Amino acid sequence: MAKVLEDLKNNLFVYIYSDDHLPPHVHVFIGRKKSRSDKDIKISLGNNEIPPEIITAHPKIKIIDIKKAWEFVADNQDQLLISWEKIHGSEKLEKGGH
Repeated sequence: MAKVLEDLKNNLFVYIYSDDHLPPHVHVFIGRKKSRSDKDIKISLGNNEIPPEIITAHPKIKIIDIKKAWEFVADNQDQLLISWEKIHGSEKLEKGGH
């Protein structure tokens, strides 16, 4: 797992797991991540034509934090797609694109 981005102002930490599956997506944690079982928000990365989309969010995460996480991922979508490609390869990115 690799932390690929953080937003310290909003206490958001974005990870991409090296052993993860398609579609290309990230796991956003509120606060520093201690284990893979921590509460997270899973957001698909979309592509140049499709915005990111919330896949799942732990029920104890506040709606405002989910919104901030989505906005952060949307604002950094291009960078996150590049990170996904570096970790998983371009073939896996193309197969997972929408």
